[in-house]
Amino acid sequence: MLTFLVADYTPVCTTELGAFAKLEPEFQKRNAKLIGLSANTIESHGGWIKDINEISKTNLTFPIIGDKERKVAYLYDMLDHQDTTVRFFALATFYERK
Repeated sequence: MLTFLVADYTPVCTTELGAFAKLEPEFQKRNAKLIGLSANTIESHGGWIKDINEISKTNLTFPIIGDKERKVAYLYDMLDHQDTTVRFFALATFYERK
């Protein structure tokens, strides 16, 4: 399951990823993998993951992709190709059912 996150260190995204981390075993039981994607850099994610774990009392282990250039966001039509001023993604989650 791929979840697009508005930005690192935002309150809703932080608590949302904490909830996903707590529920990760349930996703694994269903043979589902969690992946986050943020418009920030991978370097930014390190500190953010520490915050997520501290705030949510969890241990986030799934990857968060850094999409600073918005390449993945454009592939999923999460951003308007004509508007390059947008700093954040719209919030959405995608999954592929097998």
